[in-house]
Amino acid sequence: MSRSDFPDLAHANEQAQKAATLLETATHNLVHYPSDEGPQARAQRLRGAAILCVTAALEISNAAGWHEAAHAAVIHGLVDS
Repeated sequence: MSRSDFPDLAHANEQAQKAATLLETATHNLVHYPSDEGPQARAQRLRGAAILCVTAALEISNAAGWHEAAHAAVIHGLVDS
């Protein structure tokens, strides 16, 4: 088995792409808003952006963990590089 066949490594790459999309959406929500937006609506929009950022951070951390596991498997000779 090679590193590219390591379980869930392909899914980890998809998670990283998902994280990028979440961050792009959060950024858009922080930058683009109606000029007449009230404080309650703004608070809700900001909370939504925060949730997207936290979710993206979790996706990135999970993807990093899978890549670290694959690297450790190569270092210890469990899979081919």
